[in-house]
Amino acid sequence: MKKAVSCLIMSFLIIFPHHNYYIKNINQLDINREIEIRDGVIVTERDDSRSYNGSIEDFLNREYAERMKKFIPLITVLSFIWIIIVLVLLIILFIRDGKRSKELANLTYCRSIDYNPSLVEYIISGKLTDKSFTATILELIDKGVLRVEKLSNDYRLILQNNNIELSKGEEIVLNLLINIIGNKKTVNLSSLKNYCNTYNNSTLFMREYNHFIMVERKKMYKEHIYTRAPLVAIILIFTSLIGIILALTCFGFKIWYLTIILTFILSISICYILSLRFFTKSGFEKYKQCLGYKKFLEDFSRFDEKELLEVSLWDKHIVYGVVLDCTDTLNEQLLIRFPNMFNDYNITSDFYTSINKDIKTLVNPQENTK
Repeated sequence: MKKAVSCLIMSFLIIFPHHNYYIKNINQLDINREIEIRDGVIVTERDDSRSYNGSIEDFLNREYAERMKKFIPLITVLSFIWIIIVLVLLIILFIRDGKRSKELANLTYCRSIDYNPSLVEYIISGKLTDKSFTATILELIDKGVLRVEKLSNDYRLILQNNNIELSKGEEIVLNLLINIIGNKKTVNLSSLKNYCNTYNNSTLFMREYNHFIMVERKKMYKEHIYTRAPLVAIILIFTSLIGIILALTCFGFKIWYLTIILTFILSISICYILSLRFFTKSGFEKYKQCLGYKKFLEDFSRFDEKELLEVSLWDKHIVYGVVLDCTDTLNEQLLIRFPNMFNDYNITSDFYTSINKDIKTLVNPQENTK
């Protein structure tokens, strides 16, 4: 009898459209009760003495929903276990980095650093951008390899005849400016700005720029600033991936409160993971020095004028200010407090503003045309 009823229902499933059914085979149903089909509808007596009278589609969907309800307790338990694990991992990481966070909160001023500008940007942000390229140009000026000449509506960089030893990255930048864009001896900022107007020139410039970034990045790797993520961080990453699956599952089962909780904790976990920086011991010491130096440049207005003027050449501060992203603030405050201070320096506020804008336009043309 049961086999006959099953075959009959299967025949109805074949005859009637059922592409939207959640269950397409009667064998998927766990039916332990008598069912009867009357005029295209299913009539069944349930164990709880409540009868059901409806279409095949409604019947199958209700049966599917009832079966799925059995998984809700399991999903709930797994979700709360996941929440506990993630919170424990976050607490462990927070405690692990607590000591370093206290050290960063009590930074002392650092009045000078002796690092390559590219290394400073790599330490601070973990990447190299056009800031390192611009800072390298300014460092060539600070070293005396290039001299700045003010024209009526332009600036000219003039190659100096000296035997200063240059790094590979500095050689790439100098060759691009003087030999490729310039006339072997000088280059105007206007020529630099207009150089990429043609496709071939733009391709050549970006090739040299990317070569510079690649050379500097290889040099940064040898400094061993960063280390691999600890095991607890790796576990947190994989646990977060599992959390995404759990959140989507809760959403599918319409367990709204768990969906909201999981999404909230996931957001915290992902943001915290992205903010983590894993330094070596020496790398963290250099990181503190760079932040202390940045703090000095940003708070220089708190110092006495005599104390400030005794600090070494400000050209060097402008160079590092580019990669520390504080040169604009530095220039604005200096021009207000010491308007005549930079008359004898190579890197003036106007020159820095011009070359910084030109390099950004050359490297990121789409961002600067918005």
